[in-house]
Amino acid sequence: WNISDAWQVTVGARVFSQELEGTSGIPLPFASRTVEWYYYGTATNDFLLGGINPTTNEDDDVVFKLNTSYEINDDTLAFFTYSQGFRSGGANQLPEIDPFGNDNSAILRFQSDDADNFEVGIKGNWNSRFNYAATLFYVDWQNFQTTLSSLFGIAYVDNIAGAESKGLELELNGNLSDRSSFGLSYTYIDAKTTEAFEQVAGEPGTTVPDGTNLPGSSYQHIFANVQYEHPLADSSLIFYTDLAYRDETTSAFRNQPLMASENFARLDSFTVWNASVSWAKDNYTLTLFGENLGNERATSVVSTADFFGDQDAGFGVIRPLTFGLRFQWSYE
Repeated sequence: WNISDAWQVTVGARVFSQELEGTSGIPLPFASRTVEWYYYGTATNDFLLGGINPTTNEDDDVVFKLNTSYEINDDTLAFFTYSQGFRSGGANQLPEIDPFGNDNSAILRFQSDDADNFEVGIKGNWNSRFNYAATLFYVDWQNFQTTLSSLFGIAYVDNIAGAESKGLELELNGNLSDRSSFGLSYTYIDAKTTEAFEQVAGEPGTTVPDGTNLPGSSYQHIFANVQYEHPLADSSLIFYTDLAYRDETTSAFRNQPLMASENFARLDSFTVWNASVSWAKDNYTLTLFGENLGNERATSVVSTADFFGDQDAGFGVIRPLTFGLRFQWSYE
């Protein structure tokens, strides 16, 4: 709805229904048959941790979106957005009754979670050379899906009371001259739980307090790039470099040594620097590039020795220092 030439409002809704039907189980043929042979002299059972369980899950929901923007002048736009998010529920691979006798029937399935998202900001153009944007955001998660641990030590997905994420996004890009351009962006994110919960249900020693940072969520992200193009006869040389920074974070909610499936690690901050030189002529581009020039060992995924033992400890890291030559041809 165009209220005026400068002010518009957009409203939308999505209605949907989802249904999940299937089976789940944890086959351990070698361990299961070995144990069965040891105790009973037979080897036919592949499911030491229980058999195949049927799973069902159904979600019916409606999500809404509202956006409005106002052109303050020809170069400046203010905006506000409210939107809702939805993530489907599902099934866990857990034995209904584990070898310790624990009843997992209540956690064989997990429910959907929902989010209310609010954004307000301003963006525009200055002096016909620079584009900018500034946005404040707040996300309220209800029935938040996260990874917990069963009493037997098997990881599974379940719902906790809630979480929230709030922060700021800033962006500036433009032309420094006829031949050079740049881009800058900064993001601050504060993502935390809003209520306390037990990482292992029934184990108070595994309580995660409210206000705990969400795993993998860094406070600060920074990105910057610069490009310069130099004419060369009927072709051009293009010099480019960029830098990206990510703040420190953790791989799990908190350090809980009492947990059999503890997998907590602190992930350090890192800065990645890339650069390239390209020769471009007509439809052809030849690029010499270098990635991760500081050879940062940036870790984003971790499995500690406390989780499955030394033989299964591992780290997911970004590509190390890399040089290469790339050829591109565009067809018109």
